[in-house]
Amino acid sequence: MSYTEGRIDVDELSERLDRAGAARSLAELEGAVGGLPVPVARGGRPAERGFGGGQVAGAVALTILAPFGRLIVLVDALSMLRSEQSTLRRTQLRTWALAASVLLLIEVVLVVVFVARYPAVTRLR
Repeated sequence: MSYTEGRIDVDELSERLDRAGAARSLAELEGAVGGLPVPVARGGRPAERGFGGGQVAGAVALTILAPFGRLIVLVDALSMLRSEQSTLRRTQLRTWALAASVLLLIEVVLVVVFVARYPAVTRLR
């Protein structure tokens, strides 16, 4: 944002991007962005940088649709497995179904842990 507003030149932008890309800690990353002007909102206070509507909608869509995608893959693999005669293909379908099951289980556990750990974030207001 500072570059597009003309507050820093292309050389400084390049240097800061290199430092940010090479950062291995939060302190190094903060050093790369330190000294940049803070966006100011109306009233002269620093602007709060919340999530945009598109970011929230994308996060919600991924949270809801990703597990359903795994479930669809699992159901598809199991339905194909029922009619498959080739031993090699049956093994591949079992592996596919197992991988989809494991990923789906991991996603469900992560959601449950998140909801249990951060109840204030997940509670509807």
